[in-house]
Amino acid sequence: MCTPRPFAQTPPSVPFATYDLSLTKGLALLNQKNYQDAIVELRRALAVKPHDVPATYHLGVALRKDGQFREAEAALEEVVRLDPAFQRVHFELGAVKYELGDYKAALREMDLAEQADPDSALTYYYQGLALHRLGEYERSSPRFLRAIGLAPELGLTAHYYAGLGYYRLNILDEARDAFEEVIRIDPHSPIAESARDLLAQIERRTPAKRWWNLLASAAYQYDTNVILLPGGSALPAGISRESDSRAVFYGRGEIRSPERRHLRAGAAYTVYQSLHAELTEFNVQSHQGEVYASYRRKPITVRVPYQVSYSLVDGEEFLLTHSARPTLSLTESRFTATQVEYGFSVKDFRESTRFVGNDDRDAVNHAAGIAQTLILGKGNLIRAGYRYDTELTGDSPTEDDWEYTGHRIYGNVRLPVYFAIDLEVGADYYRQQYEHPNSLSALGINRDDRLQAYNASLSRTFLDWLTVTIEYLYTNNDSNLPEFTYDRGVSSVILAGRW
Repeated sequence: MCTPRPFAQTPPSVPFATYDLSLTKGLALLNQKNYQDAIVELRRALAVKPHDVPATYHLGVALRKDGQFREAEAALEEVVRLDPAFQRVHFELGAVKYELGDYKAALREMDLAEQADPDSALTYYYQGLALHRLGEYERSSPRFLRAIGLAPELGLTAHYYAGLGYYRLNILDEARDAFEEVIRIDPHSPIAESARDLLAQIERRTPAKRWWNLLASAAYQYDTNVILLPGGSALPAGISRESDSRAVFYGRGEIRSPERRHLRAGAAYTVYQSLHAELTEFNVQSHQGEVYASYRRKPITVRVPYQVSYSLVDGEEFLLTHSARPTLSLTESRFTATQVEYGFSVKDFRESTRFVGNDDRDAVNHAAGIAQTLILGKGNLIRAGYRYDTELTGDSPTEDDWEYTGHRIYGNVRLPVYFAIDLEVGADYYRQQYEHPNSLSALGINRDDRLQAYNASLSRTFLDWLTVTIEYLYTNNDSNLPEFTYDRGVSSVILAGRW
């Protein structure tokens, strides 16, 4: 009986076995940072299998890390020619182009690398380096900060270059923050010493900041429908329906502490006085005291104020308010910022012989809002926001009259127009939906107000401290109760000084 022979095994192809072995050894040596031996092995693999994409790519990587930039450039460009879809090559080729001083080409390759991997910190870092070398500092600094967000270990050099870019753009607060972060990360490094030198230069270039400031203004106004308080607060029984002219005086003084470890505190006092030509019973005087604390560490600023305001009408007590409105501001870039706020206030309306039933309006108000600002430079901006608030009052029918939920959307634009004259226009829509039947309604209707306000002003500053403004404000409240429906126009000429 014939015994069957076993199947013959085909021996591996010797050349391809050499390729696999050399490629494997080359990758291992590359991971061990033994770049010269890795180059030898990868070239052996290519001798067996010319134009192989993996071997050519890793040879380019090894050559770059060994400092042989021209040879690395040739190898990596060969990969692009062999396989245009091989996206990993763009980061390596961009890094080589940067080392060879071809910064525009480096940026093009890094942009392609970003498309392939949008979460690569090193890609943003090299983009920042290339942009920095090209002098495009307004683009380079945000790239460095993006790299830090993805890989904090890059913070030492990335913060330094971000700060250097801001310094050259004369954005000194951001530059100071970046250099202080460099010193915090490694205070004894040579780069920290350079950061200290630049901080000293910033201090020499930065005008000494006063620990106080003062604002005062005087205005002439003509009001077609006098409403009690400057914010548009109506009388307890409705709207006056009378027009008048008045003089308005305003002053605000503030003192603040130096900033220490990103913290600052301060206090302010504000006074307002209106003097009517005929309707003197509408003369308003208000006083407001404020204390606040703030924490600022780019890109975040948190400010927590507490305010007490006290208003008199024709010499009689009218309103006492305690309020706190913490705000968080996030500066996403040099041009954009977002502000989120929460407000809490307690309103104590005072009863008097002139304002019978005024204390029915005592309330607690909660508010929350968000606003987005596009900064156009030198005080010019576009802002839009939304605010929600609710006013909680007592339980009697007349107290219920003032309990509402409100939704407000608003926006304004400030731009230069001609000969250093600034134009500001704004629009505001405020919907107040009252929670209970109103006592003024025989049918027991819930009050529903739709308040629209539009303003426009032209202003010009003289001598860096005196500003002249011409302003017009139009307000329309479309209420389902006639007592609260009105139109109002206020024309103002304002002189304001700031010190």
